[in-house]
This record gives sequence, C-alpha cells and structure tokens, in this order.
Amino acid sequence: MEINGDGYGEISAFDPEIKMDVNGGDELGLSPNLFLDNVGEVILTINSDELSWKSLASTDNNDLNSSSCLGIKLNTKAETELKISDIYAVEFKNWGLIHQSVISSAGAALLVREHGVEMYRFAVHGFKRSSTKRSLWVLATYIFGNADLPTCQKWVDKINSFVNKEVGRPKRLLVFVHPLSGKGNGCMTWGTVSPIFSRAKVKTKVIVTERAGHAFDVMASLSNKELNSYDGVVAVGGDGFFNEILNGLLSSRHKAPYPPSPAEVIDSAKSSGSTSHPTETTPEIFQEYKEQDPLLPSEAPTRTGSGCDSCATG
Repeated sequence: MEINGDGYGEISAFDPEIKMDVNGGDELGLSPNLFLDNVGEVILTINSDELSWKSLASTDNNDLNSSSCLGIKLNTKAETELKISDIYAVEFKNWGLIHQSVISSAGAALLVREHGVEMYRFAVHGFKRSSTKRSLWVLATYIFGNADLPTCQKWVDKINSFVNKEVGRPKRLLVFVHPLSGKGNGCMTWGTVSPIFSRAKVKTKVIVTERAGHAFDVMASLSNKELNSYDGVVAVGGDGFFNEILNGLLSSRHKAPYPPSPAEVIDSAKSSGSTSHPTETTPEIFQEYKEQDPLLPSEAPTRTGSGCDSCATG
C-alpha cells in the first residue's frame, strides 16, 4: 500500500502488509477479516446474541491493552462487542476512508501513527452506557470496511437478519410533541432524535400540540383499532404532558365510577332506614358500588365501635 502526502492511500492486491481473506469465510459464508475505523484490521464474528471483533494487532502484542509511556500506564482497551439487542440500524456506506491506528512500542515510549485507507464500508449503529454517567445511554457508530464490495454487502445482510429477528422492536409509533417544553425547544428536541427512528426504519406519526388538552383529546378519540395499529406512544415533553396523554388513553377505556361522596352515603343510609354510624359504609351500599366497579375488593369493610377488629387493646 502506498501512502500519499496527505497520509491517505489505497489498498493494493499485491501489498504484502495487508492480510485480507476475501475468498475464505466462516461457517456463515462470510470473510471475517475487516477493518474497523480508528482501530485497524479486525476479525469480526456474529451470533444470535452479539456482534464482536478482535484486533489482529492485539494477537501480535499481548500488552496492547495495557501499555506504558514514560513510566505511565495507559489503558487503550476499547469496546470489542455489541449486543444484537443494542443495534438499531445497519447501513452500507459505499466507498470511502477508513482511518487506521498503527500502534508500536519502542522501549518505554508508545508511538501512534495514523493514516487512512479507502475501501467499501458499512456502519453499525447502536447504543451503549455512558463511560462517565452509567445511568445514561449514548449512541455509538462502528464503521467497518473491506476492499471487496460483496463482502460488505453480505455482512450488512447478515447483521440485519439477526436484528430483524429481535422480538419487540417497534415498527410504528405515535409521537406527541409539546412545542413549548424544554424552554420552547420541543420541536428542536424531536428534530434531533427523529433521524434515529428513520435510520431504524420505524414509521412515526407526529402530532405537534397546538393547545392545552390537545393530546388528551386525540388519545380519547382514538378507537381501539387505531390504537392497536401503533406499537407505542412517545411523549416529547415533561411529566405533565405525559400525564395528559395517559389520562386521555384511560378516560374513554376505564369507566369505573367515582367513589361515593359522604353526602351520598348518608342519603343512602337514611333512605334504607339504617341505624349504623353515618361514616360507616354498609354492606348494601358497598355491594352496589362493587357491582359497578370490579376493581373494588370482594369483601365490604366493616367497623365496630371506634376501633378496628385487628387492633389489640392495652
């Protein structure tokens, strides 16, 4: 391989430094030899659980992941796997540049030389935990390359076949956007994340609310057939906006009556001629409301005197 003055070069089939088995392959019929952007040549493998890779440089230097420079220990270990469940898209990127990192050690010093090689590429898009805040998830993109076009296309198809087998991945979502949320940046927030859904081939119907209660009205008016056509509902807004959407969903689907007011209990007790304490719910009244709402407990609460039957007296 020849490197030009800009540090870029092209792969030559006669270059002895490049080891790329484009004719061989593993049990899946794929060549495992690829290049990973900013890493170098790797062996790529896949199964139903994960996509993993191993740097060929690390096989030649067992201390690659724990090197030292001027007596200071350096940790150069990077991610070497990505769960299939954490991959949301794979796409072919055509011919382009792959940056390689050639790491060599001389005594106590660590020398890093970077250059680029042009080849066919494909990108694997996923997400991982933040290295600084483990409670957060961040996007991660890994770009692989190979000089052989069919090899890249086969890898894209194979990874997608595993991703498509994942159960529970949404295909269609209903999205509500509160334009005034986040100090008036609701639409901008959705504009930032919407390409992720597009890249993952998830269809979205976006409703930007125009007034208070707009999301409530839309959810309340949806028929069950319309609602079942979506795999989920997304709220781009705050807690109050989410609560509005949830109330709209439940208002037309849960018809349980409100609990009786104290006045209703007293009036009902008087009409039945009951002599029980007005604050006590009689079994007859409880049965009446139980028949209207099956979520109430099966037995009526009873009270005797001013205390509770289960309470011990000292």
